[in-house]
Amino acid sequence: MSNSGPMNIRRVYPSLFAIGVVTFFTLLAVGGYQSVRTKGSLPPVYLNYTKDIQTTISDRKDYPRAIHQLRLAVKLDHYGQRPKHFFELAKASFRAGDRQNQQYALRSLRQMVESGTIDDPRVYYYLSVALILQDEVDQSVAREAISLCRHTLRLTPDFAPAHSNCGVALIMLGETDQALMHFRTALRLDPTLEQAQQGMQYLEKVQPPSTDVLP
Repeated sequence: MSNSGPMNIRRVYPSLFAIGVVTFFTLLAVGGYQSVRTKGSLPPVYLNYTKDIQTTISDRKDYPRAIHQLRLAVKLDHYGQRPKHFFELAKASFRAGDRQNQQYALRSLRQMVESGTIDDPRVYYYLSVALILQDEVDQSVAREAISLCRHTLRLTPDFAPAHSNCGVALIMLGETDQALMHFRTALRLDPTLEQAQQGMQYLEKVQPPSTDVLP
């Protein structure tokens, strides 16, 4: 009787080990399958911002679909690592007139900036654009947008979109000379940047510029 316990345990161990191995590889296979299924169903914007989502937003004007894809991308990815999701969501929501999602994107970008945990310096630029796209932009909002753009430019001086958006905000304050300087710098860095081109044209046509008109 004294030997039956150890003998039974020795017999049981191999069985438990075999069951454990089978369970492990079963779970691994199921997990891999679910991962493949999830990856296959991800929206184009999640997968390196492919041309499909850009076409959706820019050409077909299918903003509701773009917003749906972006909301899904936000849900599937940790937003602290992918601030561009919220940036694109703010723009698509603005174009669609979807103020609820626009404010959601704005709040999320602000949380990222205030947390101080985002390595991507463009997050400050993203928030500056989201601020400018609001229905009501007063001088304090314009100044905040300028401050955010300048913070981005301290970290990445050659980031043309930040120069351009800074120019837009400066126009809203009536500071046309500084705005012109930023537009020129933006076009020197990226001659194809449409916002900077429009900003230059605006300054050439309107004297003095109105503070409530965006280029």
